Amino acid sequence: MSGKKDLLKSLFWVCIASGIIFILIVHITYRLQNPSISSEVRKYDGWYALLNQQKQKLNCNEKLVVSNKLFSVYNVLPQNLNHDSILFRTYHQCVKVIVNEQVIYEYGDNDKVCFTNTPGSSYHIVDLDNSFSGKKIELQYKSITDVGSKKIFDFYIGSTQDLTKLAIAENLPTLMMSLLLFVLGVFFIIFAIIFTKKNKIKQTLYIGMFTLLFSVWSILQSCVLQLIFENNLTFMFMQYVAFLIMPIAMTMYIRELFQFYEDKGLILLSACFCINFVCCILLQLLKIIDMRDIFLIIHILIVSEFFYIFYLLNQNYKDLCKSITCTTIRIMFIVMITILVDLYRYYNMTAKDEAKFTRISILIFMSYILIGYVQEIIKKSKEYTETKLMAKLAYKDVMTDLYNRTAYIEDIRDCEKLLKLAPQKLNLIFVIFDLNDLKVMNDFHGHGVGDHYIITTGKIIKKAFEKVGKCYRIGGDEFAVIINDRSFDDYLRAMKELNNMVVKENETSKLEYSIAYGYAVFEAGKYQSLKDLIDKADKNMYKNKSIYKENKIFLADFTT
Repeated sequence: MSGKKDLLKSLFWVCIASGIIFILIVHITYRLQNPSISSEVRKYDGWYALLNQQKQKLNCNEKLVVSNKLFSVYNVLPQNLNHDSILFRTYHQCVKVIVNEQVIYEYGDNDKVCFTNTPGSSYHIVDLDNSFSGKKIELQYKSITDVGSKKIFDFYIGSTQDLTKLAIAENLPTLMMSLLLFVLGVFFIIFAIIFTKKNKIKQTLYIGMFTLLFSVWSILQSCVLQLIFENNLTFMFMQYVAFLIMPIAMTMYIRELFQFYEDKGLILLSACFCINFVCCILLQLLKIIDMRDIFLIIHILIVSEFFYIFYLLNQNYKDLCKSITCTTIRIMFIVMITILVDLYRYYNMTAKDEAKFTRISILIFMSYILIGYVQEIIKKSKEYTETKLMAKLAYKDVMTDLYNRTAYIEDIRDCEKLLKLAPQKLNLIFVIFDLNDLKVMNDFHGHGVGDHYIITTGKIIKKAFEKVGKCYRIGGDEFAVIINDRSFDDYLRAMKELNNMVVKENETSKLEYSIAYGYAVFEAGKYQSLKDLIDKADKNMYKNKSIYKENKIFLADFTT
């Protein structure tokens, strides 16, 4: 079964790659030229259709029943044309615009279209010369598909710029939702590649691919891009390829989400979608039949898959709700129902936007998934912060923010390992510090002042030594610094800076700060272990401390 799963994955990515190659072939082979887009926009009513030699009043955006592929609509142009243009839209139709028995615009000549019999759906903006005022205008349509049921869209007249804005405004809700879905699709793909755990990376990747494909298909369905770019044919095939691959991505997502890896029905459906895609590409390239003419097959597959998924989810609903939220399943039910509703609207040709409900439901579904991932990111972020804090608490002294005794012991062990492996390469200086008269301060001024003494000393040691070594608080009033791979001069400069800071602190403080210290420099052959080196530094520190007690002054080898 694992082999079948890997085969389906391979088929999915083969479909993606072949779809991209197919679009590139179409794009390079043929560039369908859109007419150059040459104030007020107004709806252009009063059209009549000439059907079977009979005149019929034309109601736009309603079904127009015709008995053949050729039909015409006509009107009379306004008397006051002022460099106006006319905007209309075709739906897989070739069209000629004729004014005063003269062809002023022609679109979709089949003889010039590569790989296909249809020029696709498109907006058209046709410039009208002022001399056409009051003349008869006729649009001759040649339908390529869906003979017997045609739809004529609204006509508008006005300046080219305003007509372009109108076309964009008409499709603005569709474009906004589609762009949002595009962003979500890209986000999920990136999220899958970078952040998702291995057990979720596939389902996140597949739902990201589905959303991206759907958004591309939805944007291209509006036909707005043809007003900006010139290659309508490429857009048409991009739309077809995206539509054919979408069900494959969704099926793969459902298999991963509900863990239906071994379900033979879904495996069969996935294989059918892939085979259907490859056949559509081949038939289109050979110009045997247009993809759109066999969309019925993929629609049947989609409907079959939905009913099968309904069955699977209903059978496993209780078990699935234990691992997946019931809300996820319910929203998925809604998405599938809206797709079925829009399929009915597509075949009934009752609406301009045949994917409106699907687009809304997918946006809701993706937003729900996004919220889940955001919550997961927040949760992981909190866990990471807590883990980082715990790690900090494990190795940091809370009072002074220096490394604590645990970190000190671990670093000593690391140095001991290095000592055994390459003692000649070891370059260490150990420095031990101890506060003078801390007990006196606690007894006479209270432990709060004693704590302040410890904190201030920690800051002084850190500021003086953090650039040359690692600073630790290893006991109540004991501190240490491990200097690795630095020169003795670096140590001397740090000690001089520490001495200066202590003097400066005593000038402004009512208390007298005094720090006893001792150091030892590792020499190969002189010290058998690091314990001997540390004992030497500790011994030197107590010598310094004894001198202080005898003379009650802070003595050092350095003067400021």
